[in-house]
Amino acid sequence: MVSDPVLLAHQEWLGYVQPVGLVVSIPAMLQAQCYVNRNIMAEHAQFLSCLPNGQGDERIPELRDLPEFTRKVLGWESEDLKEVPPRCALSADMASLEVVLPQYNETLRPTYAVPEFKTSSPPSNPHFSQCNQTEPLESS
Repeated sequence: MVSDPVLLAHQEWLGYVQPVGLVVSIPAMLQAQCYVNRNIMAEHAQFLSCLPNGQGDERIPELRDLPEFTRKVLGWESEDLKEVPPRCALSADMASLEVVLPQYNETLRPTYAVPEFKTSSPPSNPHFSQCNQTEPLESS
């Protein structure tokens, strides 16, 4: 059983993230003087402000505005999340984001994409490291 609170915090963190691939060991984190920030009230308040209110001011656990969430909670700049046009032809830099599934008569296209920037200034033809599809919830 672990009695050192710093060691316990690192064990908890590793349990939450369940890393796959290259794993950072607890001794390495201790040597690097990493710590788990437990004072997250301000960040949590920003997160809650992105959630819609239900009956009686109860928060509904859904994100209806991904760009607002990435700016307010994650601290992204507005250009860090690119909106993908829903129906028109995609530009050359976004063409690889669309996947046609002819056997299902479907086309998969994200709603938003995260450009992968290699330098401090965006490249003229960025690659995208992440794509996100947002779907409106059906009214109950």
